[in-house]
Amino acid sequence: MNVDVSIDSSAGGVSRADGSGASGGRSAAGATAMGRAVGGGMTWMVVSMVLTRVVTFLAQILLGKWLLPKDFALYATATSIAGFIMVCRDMATGHLLVQRGRESYNELAGPAFWIAMAYNVSVAGITAVIAVPLAQRVYHEPELAPMLWVMAAALPLGAVGNVLFARMRLDMKFRAFSIEQAWSAIVRQLAMVVCARMGMGPMSFAWPILFYTLFDAVACWWLTRDSAWMRPPAFRLWGDMVRQALWLMVNSLANFAMDFGPFLLMGPILVWSLNGFKTAAQSGAEAFKAASSAAYDVTGYYFFAYQITAQIGVMLAYSSVVVLVPALQRMKNDPERQRLASLRALRTLMMGGSIASIGLATVMGPLEHILWHGKYDASVPAVMIFGAFYPWRITFGLCTSVLMAQGAFRRLAVLSAFDCVGLMAAAAAAATFSPTVSGIAWWTGGWVMFSRVVGTWYVFYKMGTSARATSVALFPAWLVALAAFAIARFVDDRLGLNHAIMGNTALSHWVLSKVGEGARELWMMRIADTAQILVAGSVCAGSFLTLARLFLANDLRDMLAVAPARFARPLSLAMRLRLDDGAGRA
Repeated sequence: MNVDVSIDSSAGGVSRADGSGASGGRSAAGATAMGRAVGGGMTWMVVSMVLTRVVTFLAQILLGKWLLPKDFALYATATSIAGFIMVCRDMATGHLLVQRGRESYNELAGPAFWIAMAYNVSVAGITAVIAVPLAQRVYHEPELAPMLWVMAAALPLGAVGNVLFARMRLDMKFRAFSIEQAWSAIVRQLAMVVCARMGMGPMSFAWPILFYTLFDAVACWWLTRDSAWMRPPAFRLWGDMVRQALWLMVNSLANFAMDFGPFLLMGPILVWSLNGFKTAAQSGAEAFKAASSAAYDVTGYYFFAYQITAQIGVMLAYSSVVVLVPALQRMKNDPERQRLASLRALRTLMMGGSIASIGLATVMGPLEHILWHGKYDASVPAVMIFGAFYPWRITFGLCTSVLMAQGAFRRLAVLSAFDCVGLMAAAAAAATFSPTVSGIAWWTGGWVMFSRVVGTWYVFYKMGTSARATSVALFPAWLVALAAFAIARFVDDRLGLNHAIMGNTALSHWVLSKVGEGARELWMMRIADTAQILVAGSVCAGSFLTLARLFLANDLRDMLAVAPARFARPLSLAMRLRLDDGAGRA
């Protein structure tokens, strides 16, 4: 499906989100084109996201087998250190290009590239210099230093993809963008798996960063044929661009901190708390070493759970930013239309994110047994906690899209700082007072929900939406997903499938005849776990669709309205939902 639609942003009039036009044919045509571009863009981004998620999950199965929890902890810690040292890759010039609009690209692409390159090279040099003392004296893990060096080496290459990604977004070439992102994810995950199989340990996470950054640069040039490095640097524009980029850098740093901020603090604080709040000199070398090992195990299990669950919210948030910023930017002269479009996007994202995160939480216990045989049992409760809280992470991307499209960079920076500073404080408090995987998940997940509700209320209030109207868009899908989770857990407990299957004599004899005594117990457990996944997953999905059809029919229509017609029609017929031709296309 081609979504590279030409849109006349000068078209006047207001087209309401329900499809009704307030002015002439040109406005209606522009609104329809915009709706199809945004709907098609979101469709391609969701398809790419699903593919990326599948590839990532398959890779994590293998990484979980070949790597240790400590390896995951070192990767999370190294990434958080690098992210905060670098402050913001490319000095946020890609976001600035998108906000300025398509008409400014030719003038600003050159200086954007050279600003990004100068910044990335400088920060890469600083990172290389301080990597060793930071790894040894602060985090007490020398293995962090080579990881930081490789991450720093990838920085200059990122300047190429930075500008060309912006070019594709401005041209609304979401199909090409999505395909490139999917292939980039495949390259990264495949490289991780190969490195892990070769026994590279935590470096299995570092080298792929260099590989996929190079892939992005080459692929983006191939898709756009735009040699940004050949454009003049236009030094006269640097001052103004840097001043505006500074606020965007704060937001980018906050966005990064929403994912990796806790890991900047967790390691050292966990070592301290698990060591009885004593220094290395006070406790002795052996006790300190044991506390350090335990701390990085807790961090590793927490990060493993985060990777499994929260990435759904992260990827949906990222997809919404990629697609919605250029679309909402073209509505900046029509605030009411922008508000209605944003409200519809909020409902749709919460519905998709809630069932995705909570659905995974429903089946995580037996899924872990099948894939990792109890190696990551400690991560299962955290996955269930994240499943309840991390759908709210999606709203961060939408709020970012709205404020960037409005050019409200200072407001965006302040709101983002509120989110990420609070999250890091919650992680630090949890590592001090509740230094377990589940304890940290409760603290950080609770903060994400609180801060995102407050932040989303504020953003939509500034657009003229009441707190009640925003809450109606936020809570129903999440509550329905929680209800579906509760029903699935209740059915699973009442059926007692695991106990019934493991105690089934006839089945046990049949399995014995097929695999022998040595493997009988293993295959019985696999059958029991598979049955739990099928039953609990089906009950959760069926309950969600039934409750959503009963109580959230309009939200389901909104989701179908932005889907391609070839999918929307069959789905609407299957769910007995009437989908008007004009609905949701504005």
